[in-house]
Amino acid sequence: MNTIWIDELFKWADEFDVPDLIFIDRSSTDENEDEDEHHEPSFWYGLPRDKHTLLSLEELNLSENKSPYIPEQLRHLTQLKRLFFSIDAFNIDATHYATHCPISHVPEWIGELTQLEELNLQGNTLEVIPDSLGKLHKLKKLNISRNNITNIDDNAPSILSLVNLEVLNISKCNLTCLPSSISGLGRLIELNVSENPLIDIDKHAHGIRGLLYLETFHMDLCELSTLPSAIGALHQLKSLSLFGNKIVNIDKLYDYTQNLTSLEDLNLGGNCIDELPDSIGPLHALKELCLEHNKLKKIDAIASWANDLKSIKMLNFCGNNITYLPGSFGQFEQLTTLYLSSNAIESIEEIIHWATQLPALQVLAINDNYIKCLPDSLGEMTQLSRMSLARNKLVTIAPIAQWASGLVNLTHLDISDTAITHIPDSLGGFNKLTSLLLSNNRIASIDNNYGWMIELSNLVELELNNTGITELPIEAGELQQLQRLSMQANNITSASLQSDWLSKFVNLTFLDLSNNLLDRLPESLGTLDSLKELRLECNEIENLEVQSDRSSNFDGLEILDMASNKLECVPDSIDKFIALRVLYLCHNQIDTVSRNIATLPNLEFLSLRSNPMGRIPYYVTRISNLKSLWFNGLTGCDYGAMNLEILDINKVMKK
Repeated sequence: MNTIWIDELFKWADEFDVPDLIFIDRSSTDENEDEDEHHEPSFWYGLPRDKHTLLSLEELNLSENKSPYIPEQLRHLTQLKRLFFSIDAFNIDATHYATHCPISHVPEWIGELTQLEELNLQGNTLEVIPDSLGKLHKLKKLNISRNNITNIDDNAPSILSLVNLEVLNISKCNLTCLPSSISGLGRLIELNVSENPLIDIDKHAHGIRGLLYLETFHMDLCELSTLPSAIGALHQLKSLSLFGNKIVNIDKLYDYTQNLTSLEDLNLGGNCIDELPDSIGPLHALKELCLEHNKLKKIDAIASWANDLKSIKMLNFCGNNITYLPGSFGQFEQLTTLYLSSNAIESIEEIIHWATQLPALQVLAINDNYIKCLPDSLGEMTQLSRMSLARNKLVTIAPIAQWASGLVNLTHLDISDTAITHIPDSLGGFNKLTSLLLSNNRIASIDNNYGWMIELSNLVELELNNTGITELPIEAGELQQLQRLSMQANNITSASLQSDWLSKFVNLTFLDLSNNLLDRLPESLGTLDSLKELRLECNEIENLEVQSDRSSNFDGLEILDMASNKLECVPDSIDKFIALRVLYLCHNQIDTVSRNIATLPNLEFLSLRSNPMGRIPYYVTRISNLKSLWFNGLTGCDYGAMNLEILDINKVMKK
């Protein structure tokens, strides 16, 4: 077998810095993250340098590389089922500032990869799609978004021959119309035409009506002024997004939704809707309805929607001009999430009357309003687990004393950025709380008011940023489940942290003491064996040495931020931080760096910018795993380190 092409392909990969095959792991390791939170998928990236692996390859991801063309040698990889040659689709490496070079054309031989099932060419400068693409009869997913294909009939007719296509993304291609022949894609399940100026989409509605099996349809930011009439023919539709258009009136929604019996998700956010209709049609399967960032002043009509929205679980009215809450919210027996943030609501007394109407409610967000006082009771919302009252005009939270007996499942409470100055002991009644956010309230001192803290034995996250406190009482050490503690922008000194109470936080993984009055590293920090991230920027710390008679343990610390302090050197003891991956030392007075920094086996990112160093010592570039080094035009370096990308921050900021 002729393998010259393989050697040529490897040469191409080396020329454009394409790495060997590596696994990009995007799985979350944070046990406290919301289970419903969306995470980017993990994937394999790069070109294998092993010939056997290359020839049997079924998936090849060459996204965000420096090559301005697709190498011809790829035509020999006839087993490929998935090919990715995109930009900004995967965010391969957020610390990599190399210029990604877009491709301007797709070669005709692409039609020889007849086993392809998925092709991603997002974010390039393509103007034409070759006719040979139509030979890819097994293709199920095609993404050509963010290119310059302005007319499918003229520039990409081969797409319309892909009769087995199930997912098509042609967003942000400057399309002004959709061809009628798009109806020939009879197996299409998902279609994204967002960010195209499809102002007169109804003139070309015939093609859309023919997509009888379409389940997901995105038409965000398409400059639409009315609801597209064609949606009424999409009987299998489950998800419809019309976010960010110019739609004012949705009265026609009732007519269009008569046959949308499978619709589960409807997004009408970011439009100009100023009034709700009395009915939106029998959307009995609808689970999520988003009307955020419109111009609604009242939502009284919602009370009459209960018969239409029998399965609704999420309602989003954030970012409107709603000034009051309706007396009745309808019998939404399955509603679990209600967003009312960023409106002009002054009173929430009406919530008391909703308790029996919303028996399944778990999330209530009414932050960023003008609420001055809280009702005495939230009724019988016994399933409520997350509530945000942040950034309102509250001066007291005393009424919550009446809530504890009812909100027995509350785990997250955000009362940040209000005008409260006192934390009542009754807060301790919410003994299932795992997250409590109290930042930007002028509490000043909680030394004599810590009863609530003792009771919150399940607390995992506590934020007390910018509250004016000078220390936490020793009883804070009873919060032994605490994993994240943030007390930035206060008046905390090193002396106030010298007691042993901090060492009781045996599970603490994140500690933020930035913007305080620390002048040294408190010895108690070295007793936090579980600590992974320590933020101490913007203090007055002069030395990285821990002043202690006992051994301090920083073996597990991975991220250390010491920016904007008064450090004059990086001491020999830096070698104690053996797990460090990220180290910020910028904006200090450092003029010397110990050779021991080169012994840190896991260090990947180092910032030394804005220090009075004349040169970077050669041993800094010898750090075995260092990938990014930030500095300000320092000279005299020996840039011999492998896999190290030296970054002059001045040049980066100019880009």
